[in-house]
Amino acid sequence: MFIVLVEWEVAQSSADAFRDLVLLQAKNSVQEEAGCHLFDVGLSLPL
Repeated sequence: MFIVLVEWEVAQSSADAFRDLVLLQAKNSVQEEAGCHLFDVGLSLPL
């Protein structure tokens, strides 16, 4: 098993588009990449 943890800082003006693309990438990875069974995406909200 491999785990990759990535942390991004995204400008608020780009946050919605970035989130949509990351979620699409997660869906595509699970559907199309052999051996990829899970792609978690965690989002944190600004305080």
